[in-house]
Amino acid sequence: VMPLDEPPEGIPIMSSWKYHGNTNPDMGGVVDGMVNGKYWRTMPLKPKTDVDYGNVIVDVFDQKHFLRDDVAHLESTSLTEAPPGVPTATNPFLAGGGLYFQIYNDTYDNNTDGAFVSIIMDWKFGDEKRRNFYGGHLITDTKGRKYFMENEHKFWPPHYLNKYSMAARARLPSLDDGTTVLDVLKAEAKEGYTKGALGPCISIPRLLYGSREDETKNSNSAPEGFDENDFVTLRYRYHAPKGEFEASKFGKTIIDVSRVPIKALQTKALNIHRPLMYYCRQDPTRYSVSL
Repeated sequence: VMPLDEPPEGIPIMSSWKYHGNTNPDMGGVVDGMVNGKYWRTMPLKPKTDVDYGNVIVDVFDQKHFLRDDVAHLESTSLTEAPPGVPTATNPFLAGGGLYFQIYNDTYDNNTDGAFVSIIMDWKFGDEKRRNFYGGHLITDTKGRKYFMENEHKFWPPHYLNKYSMAARARLPSLDDGTTVLDVLKAEAKEGYTKGALGPCISIPRLLYGSREDETKNSNSAPEGFDENDFVTLRYRYHAPKGEFEASKFGKTIIDVSRVPIKALQTKALNIHRPLMYYCRQDPTRYSVSL
């Protein structure tokens, strides 16, 4: 499925969406979100439907929806700094019903800059306000107090539009033409895809393959003289739907440590999936444009 930057004519846009998997392997999951300002939940999707930003999903009743790139939208509408009189919140994390963060310019309780505070939000799990919790935007607690979430995302490299990412994917050479990885990198640099544009930490989405074997057996995909059953990547070809986090979980990263300050490498890594919080993006995976 080719991703799009804009929905096809007549297809409604779903924003603030989330995919919910189905334990029945013969039935797709459902997606809920906002359509024309109202909450909407699809019927089960057709089997083998990939749920990804910029794609059109189809349910069993042939109802179609275009999945908006929510992250790109939130980045494009973010503020560069806090409005006058509004405190800034950094390093947030949720625990129970509270939101904890470091506060700066506390005009409410006069806490010192950098102090950890907690506030109570009226968020419900999975609701629109929680899904739109993103740096560069304002949040409001149950007391009506507003806070500006630090826009750390402005320091991250921007996403390329889908059409540019797909063009780069189409330029990849075939496996047997003798082109090396270095040749590809040099060619992409001429196209403007330099390391400075990509940033030092690249996130790679993960896709879970199960133990179900290929049942077609129409041809042997292994090199001559070999049996494809001896190769795990050829024997098992069924994977979880793209976008189903419950199955594939978190991806992994590749970091160019030569572009990361020594000080950042001396701190304890958060986890293997996002070892450097500041440099590694934490946003939904984009399978359709992954190389």
